[in-house]
Amino acid sequence: MRKFTTLFMSSLFLVIAVSARELRGKEAQQQIGGASKIILGNRSDLPEAVEFRTDAQPEFGNFSTWAHQVFKLSADHDFILLNADQDKLGYTHYRYRETYKGLPVEASMYIVHVRNGRIVSMNGEIFGNLNVNVNAVMTAESALGRSE
Repeated sequence: MRKFTTLFMSSLFLVIAVSARELRGKEAQQQIGGASKIILGNRSDLPEAVEFRTDAQPEFGNFSTWAHQVFKLSADHDFILLNADQDKLGYTHYRYRETYKGLPVEASMYIVHVRNGRIVSMNGEIFGNLNVNVNAVMTAESALGRSE
């Protein structure tokens, strides 16, 4: 059992290391101003995690406006605040669901970690490269006709 656990954990670490790319220092700063570390995944073109330098943490205000500017999102994207929790360390964790053309993107969730009114870090999954037709292609009558 111990060999299996060791093999499993080694494989898991390898999968995580291969699937994620980490940017630090100047390279992170070039992508997002004030960032000390950015983790890029393989499911989205946007960062899975961002940490900010203590001296360059952005002021927390309207996350949607900030995300549109920094991630260069089109007007089709927006964010809905799902909830906000404050922990014992003084951080407030804001959980957002991405929307595309007014519809929720099911696999999305982005958590913004704020302390003293400044964004310390954020993580989750949002998708900037969506290009989906969200209009119905079938009328209600034809859908009912097909069900008979």
